[in-house]
Amino acid sequence: MLQLLKSDWIQNSPVFFSPIKLMQAKLFSRLILPYGIELDCQMKQLLIFTQQNFNQIWERSQWIWKKHYFL
Repeated sequence: MLQLLKSDWIQNSPVFFSPIKLMQAKLFSRLILPYGIELDCQMKQLLIFTQQNFNQIWERSQWIWKKHYFL
C-alpha cells in the first residue's frame, strides 16, 4: 500500500487515466476503506490519504473528459 502512495501513478496526478483505471481506483477505495475502522491508527490514516488521492484523481479525470470529449 505504501508503495502505491509513493509511486508515480499517484504522485504525478493530474494526468490522464483510462476509465478502467479510474473505476478500479474508486472500487478499491470503496472496498478497502470501510475496513479501516478495524485497523490500527497508522493504517487508517494511510487509507484516508489514499482515498483523498483517488478522489482528486477522479475529479481531475472528470474535468478532462468533459473538456476534451463533451465540448
